[in-house]
Amino acid sequence: MAVASVATGTPAPGVSDWGMDAQMDQETAQWLRWDQNLLTLESVKQLIAEGNKEELQKCFVSRMEFGTAGLRAPMGAGNSRMNDLTIIQTTQGFCRSVNKESKEKFVHTSVHGVGHEFVQLAFKAFELAPPEAVPQQKDPDPDFPTVKYPNPEEGRGVLTLSFALADKIKAKIILANDTDADRLAVSEEQDSGEWRVYSGNELGALLGWWLFRSWREKNPDRSTLKDTYMLSSTVSSKMVRAIALK
Repeated sequence: MAVASVATGTPAPGVSDWGMDAQMDQETAQWLRWDQNLLTLESVKQLIAEGNKEELQKCFVSRMEFGTAGLRAPMGAGNSRMNDLTIIQTTQGFCRSVNKESKEKFVHTSVHGVGHEFVQLAFKAFELAPPEAVPQQKDPDPDFPTVKYPNPEEGRGVLTLSFALADKIKAKIILANDTDADRLAVSEEQDSGEWRVYSGNELGALLGWWLFRSWREKNPDRSTLKDTYMLSSTVSSKMVRAIALK
C-alpha cells in the first residue's frame, strides 16, 4: 500500500510525483507513525491516497501558535490543527520546561473546570511529583461555587483557596487553569512570604527570555544574532523587544 511506505518514513509512491518536498514527506511520515486517533490517522491516509497536496500543505505546513486566548486552531489532522497528537506534543513541551530535578512543591487549581486530570497525567508522564490539587475546585462544577469569576486572569480573588493550601503544605508555586484549561496563571511565593501573581505579559517575557537564553547556549557565535528575531503579538507588551535589544 502507498500509505504503508509513508509510515516507515519513505515517501509513498506517487507523492513525489505531485511535488511534495522532503520536509512534507517527513512530516506526514511522522504523523502516520505517531497518531493513535483512527479518525485523524485515516483522514491523512485518504489525503495521501487522493494526492491532495493543497490540503496536506494546510494540515502540515506550520504548527499552531499561542495567541492571546491560548492555543487555538480548527480541529482536524496535522500539525496546524487541534487534535489528540498536537495536544499531547504541546503538553510534553510544557513539561520538559520544568526541571526534573526540582524539589519544589506545586499547587494546582482547575477552578471547577476540566484541567485537573490532564495536569496530573502530564506531571506523571514526565516523572514529576504531582501537584497538590485544591480539593474544593478539583472537580468540574458549572456553578463555580467558590469564585465570583472562574478565570485565573482575574487575579488574587480566584486564587484565595490556592494560597491557603500552598501556605499549608509549604508550596512555592501555584498553577491555575481556567475552566476549559486553555489559559494558565502562575503565582510564586516571594522571600517576604507574599504571593506574586504574574501577569500574562510577565509570563510571556519570562518564556521569551528562557527561549532566547537556551538558544544562545546552543549558538554562542554572536554573528548569528543579526539573522535572529523574537516576535510577539500586537496586543503584548514591549518586554520581549527590550530583551532582544539588550
